[in-house]
Amino acid sequence: VTILRANGTLYSTVAYSCATLAAACSFSQNNTEFGFYVQDGWTPMDRLLLQPGIRLDHDHFVGRTVFAPRLGATYMLTREGDTKLSAGVGLYHDPVIFQIISQPLQGERLQSIFDASGTTLVGTPLVTTFSLNRGALQIPRFLNWSFGLERRLPAAIFASLQYMQRDGSRGFSYSNLSGNPLAGQYLLTNTRRDRYRAIQVSARRH
Repeated sequence: VTILRANGTLYSTVAYSCATLAAACSFSQNNTEFGFYVQDGWTPMDRLLLQPGIRLDHDHFVGRTVFAPRLGATYMLTREGDTKLSAGVGLYHDPVIFQIISQPLQGERLQSIFDASGTTLVGTPLVTTFSLNRGALQIPRFLNWSFGLERRLPAAIFASLQYMQRDGSRGFSYSNLSGNPLAGQYLLTNTRRDRYRAIQVSARRH
């Protein structure tokens, strides 16, 4: 990659090296995942339905097995069944993304910067590398909450109000260990955090 200044002189060149890897930067990355899920339904009252569940997931790349409990509930506010209240909470785990974990196998990035004339190299090339420690990684997880209210209106119209929130932790993120924004060694960590909120109002007619 060649970067030029506005006056046409050479500012920088960026090259990608596979010197430490196989020929032509060829690599492969494999992973095995499996999951097991159990759910049950329980009706302690005529108008109340509880649905507890638990999921087990194993990821071979990270080498960890995690458990994710969930609970859903539905309650009819009226005996006629025209108003329904629903809620749920659960722990969820994200699968490992190959684009992220294969970044260290894609070689080094070298950036050379030139002086104002565009002919003389300034300093040594800036090297950017990516690495990870599989034993230190954890599986990203999310805690989900949801709440819903549905009401049957005249003229066969069903109106609903839905709310959902999703809070993520232990997400994958590459952290720059050198502190140089232009180059350095990036290490894959579980420092990413995600936050999502949604409200949906809808109406449908049969």
